[in-house]
Amino acid sequence: FPVTIRGSEIMDNTVEGLIEYKSLATSELIISNNNNLIGLSLLNVCIELKRIRDTKSYSEDGYTSFESYVEEKQKISRRQAYNFITVAENYTVQSIAQYQNFGINKLVQLSQIEDENKRIQFVEENDVNEMTTRELKEEIQKRKQLEIQNHALQETLAHVQNSRPEVIEKEVIKEVVKEVIPDDYEELKRKYESKS
Repeated sequence: FPVTIRGSEIMDNTVEGLIEYKSLATSELIISNNNNLIGLSLLNVCIELKRIRDTKSYSEDGYTSFESYVEEKQKISRRQAYNFITVAENYTVQSIAQYQNFGINKLVQLSQIEDENKRIQFVEENDVNEMTTRELKEEIQKRKQLEIQNHALQETLAHVQNSRPEVIEKEVIKEVVKEVIPDDYEELKRKYESKS
């Protein structure tokens, strides 16, 4: 096996040799750099598939549809290709770097939150890495339902605040009771008092 000398380390050029002799810091640096490349590579694949679909450049290779091109030439299912395109349409280089660990299916689910600020807030409030794709989808649906309810309540409140108070006029009927004292009251009063 060939041997390379680096500083005071002697390394052989086999995979095992590289694994054995690299320091933790070197491995961490390689992982960090490649993680950034993974996110960028993912976005590049997404953007290029979108470009091929939008420009119909697949026809240059004799394909009549985008779907047949991705399935036959790229060996990607239609669904996955459209998932990649969804990512291309909803993420920037900066945001994909932030979300790259989520995987394509979670990125597609998160793209259902169209407002980037709301998407960031959602990710900050939820441990997306620990959620399954199904759990993520359900949580996003709950959030959308709450937003719809909140919007409806805000519209109702605005309507109530902007409407004029309704004056309801009622006819008040007042019953007047007139006290009538009989003419012989005094006489009846004396008779009653004399008996007691």
